[in-house]
Amino acid sequence: MKLEKLEPEDYATMLSLLKENFPRNEIRSDQKQLEVIKEPYFQAYLLKENTEIYGFVSCFDFTDFVFVEHLVIAPSHQGAGLGSQLLTLLKQKYRSLILEVELPTSLQAK
Repeated sequence: MKLEKLEPEDYATMLSLLKENFPRNEIRSDQKQLEVIKEPYFQAYLLKENTEIYGFVSCFDFTDFVFVEHLVIAPSHQGAGLGSQLLTLLKQKYRSLILEVELPTSLQAK
């Protein structure tokens, strides 16, 4: 498993995973999200093995820390520890991470 920088050809996959995993009020419109992707501080990575995408993380890389905005594991791969693996890989890239975490609302999330 490795983290690969999000490329333009992967934008549709990222948007689809966002919509599958987050309430509508917690994500931007497709147009706004595509605008944010162009911001210099914005970074996004896919969690991949070979050509299969297991999830992604999007964040803002500021001088002293990285703010993780979205961390998504594809529903078919949730519950296998891949979110932890993604965070471990991200910690190898960045020294200081900040995440906003909410209480779980589903049985699987608990």
